[in-house]
Amino acid sequence: VLAVPQDSDALPPGEAYTEQGAGTYTVLPGSTAVAGSGPLRRYSIEVEDVVAGIDLAAFAASVDAALADPRSWTAGGRFSLQRVDSGPVDFRITLVSSLTVRGLCGYEEQIETSCWAPTIDRVVLNNSRWVRGAYAYANDLATYRTYMVNHEAGHALGFGHEFSCRADGKAPLMMQQTKSIVDVNGATCRPNPWPNP
Repeated sequence: VLAVPQDSDALPPGEAYTEQGAGTYTVLPGSTAVAGSGPLRRYSIEVEDVVAGIDLAAFAASVDAALADPRSWTAGGRFSLQRVDSGPVDFRITLVSSLTVRGLCGYEEQIETSCWAPTIDRVVLNNSRWVRGAYAYANDLATYRTYMVNHEAGHALGFGHEFSCRADGKAPLMMQQTKSIVDVNGATCRPNPWPNP
């Protein structure tokens, strides 16, 4: 178990990751059926060129599984989502090296984060976090990755940050759980990777 408070925004120790990619992106091949019944949003999955050491097929499968899950953004007919690898898309979900992230997301707080870059319709997933996770999720890397995907896709779908624990004690998905799961009232929420858990 990680011996650091759950509200630490530091990058946990772990495997090496690519610090600097090429600044160009490649679309990963593959598409999915439409998940959900609401207004359709199409996305592609991309990776920054030169990012290494990550199983890209597994990365894409994780993204697709997170977004197609009934606990995700398709719940209640809110949206339907479909991955495509050609044609127009509403947003791109991209695995990006940590230094490129700083150029796309900013680095004012000097911590490793992911972001939504609206001027380029790109969900920017920081490969350092994909590899190492966040202290709020302890050693549960798979669940943290689901959070990363759903949180940043939530911004692409028009949702902003939230700051108070849900009534059930869980963090709202749109809380910045990479930074902290302590809410504005000082309560510690339970980590939660779903908009509709």
